Amino acid sequence: MSKKLIALVATAVMVEGKRTVIQPGEELPDLSKHDERELVASGAAENPEDTAALAKQDARDREEAAKEFEEARAKVQEKQASIAAAANEEKPAGSDAAAGNEPEPTPTPTPTPAPAPAPATPAKAIKAAGKK
Repeated sequence: MSKKLIALVATAVMVEGKRTVIQPGEELPDLSKHDERELVASGAAENPEDTAALAKQDARDREEAAKEFEEARAKVQEKQASIAAAANEEKPAGSDAAAGNEPEPTPTPTPTPAPAPAPATPAKAIKAAGKK
């Protein structure tokens, strides 16, 4: 017994020795196992029963993945809360961090001006004086 296949694209098949075009959405006639397998593999046909089963399995997989994600998320949030509670316990009550105040940033040193250029050599000074 062959599966009931539905054409997804216009499909030319031989029915009682005549070439027949099956339109998308119509049921395909009985075909050989090879033809069925190739039409499904190429995406030209589908078995609605298989498609429904795959959709149900996909929905179950998504639900399971969402559940795993929420469990992992809860664990991470618990861990972060635990770390934050431990960090708050270690700080003294009067410290700036416990009071919610940030410490003042370290002031940036002001840049020092570049040194003055070196004086001219005596030979250059004599030449410069002679040109005037």
